[in-house]
Amino acid sequence: MNDGALVRKGDLLAVIASERLREEGGGERTAVRQQLDAEKTAIEREIEAARQEAAVSRQMLERRLHGLREERETLRADIRSGERLLASLVAQSDHVASVAAEGYLPRQQAAQKRDEVSAQESRLATARGAAARIERDIDTTEAERRLVDASLAGVIESRQRSSGELNRLRVQSEMDAEQVVRAPQDGRVSFASLAQGQSVEAGQPLFTIAPQDDPLIVKL
Repeated sequence: MNDGALVRKGDLLAVIASERLREEGGGERTAVRQQLDAEKTAIEREIEAARQEAAVSRQMLERRLHGLREERETLRADIRSGERLLASLVAQSDHVASVAAEGYLPRQQAAQKRDEVSAQESRLATARGAAARIERDIDTTEAERRLVDASLAGVIESRQRSSGELNRLRVQSEMDAEQVVRAPQDGRVSFASLAQGQSVEAGQPLFTIAPQDDPLIVKL
């Protein structure tokens, strides 16, 4: 920005790089940027690894669920068949008991029919107990699957926050490496003591801006 130039508030006047960075050719800033990029890459790898691990766990749980559901359907079919058989055995037992009571059949045969009914009731109870256990296993496996999804979402959210913080630090590093000088108000540059590549010290006046359309006061 040269003497006499008109500027508006906020116009860029100069960009001042840190003396140390200028002398080192920007090496420190490059090192910081590379370190932040490496950390961000590591975070992305962690997220991808978490996704792959979750995918393997979900696949295993899905296979388990598939097997449990098939077993449940088989047991349900067995229970329905067993219930029909039990109803038939109960009817037969009642009929044999009635006939035996009239003396047409030996009571031992009626007792055998009752034993068949008891055995079938026991088998049904066992099948129903197995079905109940399978239902609990299905509920547990589905809860594990939801936990896998929730854990993955938590990891992604946490690591994305870390990645966002690294982005903020990188921007801050760039800002710390360079200071931008902007016009504080509208006016005309009446004095500029800065050239490209020139070294400056902290507190050194760089520009004087005379307010536009204000009267000029000169002290002699």
